[in-house]
Amino acid sequence: ASVNTSAAGAHTHSVSGTAASAGAHAHTVGIGAHTHSVAIGSHGHTITVNAAGNAENTVKNIAFNYIVRLA
Repeated sequence: ASVNTSAAGAHTHSVSGTAASAGAHAHTVGIGAHTHSVAIGSHGHTITVNAAGNAENTVKNIAFNYIVRLA
């Protein structure tokens, strides 16, 4: 005998067959805080230091550096 209800209550659904027969869907599982690391092997980095520097060459900083050198 089969029972049909028109109200949702505690119940389950089962799908037999393959995942494709269940239609497009996704599952999400919370796994908490974690990290991943990837070994990238031996490698190098190149840096360039410009003679003019950066924002340190403002008039204010040039004057301050001059005063410090006088002290």
